Amino acid sequence: MKGVPANTVWKDLKLPAKEMFIRDVARSLLALFKIRFQQAGSLYSATGTSIRVGPLITTPFYRALDGVVRFPDRDPLDLSQFRGPFSQASQFLSSAPKAELYAIKHRRDSVLRELDGDQARLDLGERVIENVVRLAEMYPGNLLVGSSIPSDGSQSFSLKLNDFRLSNILVNSMRVTMGA
Repeated sequence: MKGVPANTVWKDLKLPAKEMFIRDVARSLLALFKIRFQQAGSLYSATGTSIRVGPLITTPFYRALDGVVRFPDRDPLDLSQFRGPFSQASQFLSSAPKAELYAIKHRRDSVLRELDGDQARLDLGERVIENVVRLAEMYPGNLLVGSSIPSDGSQSFSLKLNDFRLSNILVNSMRVTMGA
């Protein structure tokens, strides 16, 4: 793709250019959010130019968070059962806390070391995460909302941006660059 990261030019822009930039970003985001999928997960390249939805590639499913390996003295946990893809929003929302409960169950001694041996804190954290799972599983977002979503509910998921920063938006002559 051609362009430069927006954070490299933002401070030098006049207000009208910033306004045009924000409108371009909003138009681009609206176009992206109109793309719908049957499942939630990460996007993978399929045959030709098509894409498919597959298991999540995001935290907490990496072995390391912020470059620090979480359980360096142990074999990696297999968290694949929590990665999807998901057919309901509640499944997606409960996947990360379920993965954390799995880590607590299978690496309890290591998690306890992370908490400096504070068993009461670990027990409280576990109860809180169990409540998060229960709340996520009753999420009302599984119900169809909005007129732009197909009425049969077959494509109820849109794209989610996890890292929306100026450095991740390319601009070319102060126009948002969407493709090559």
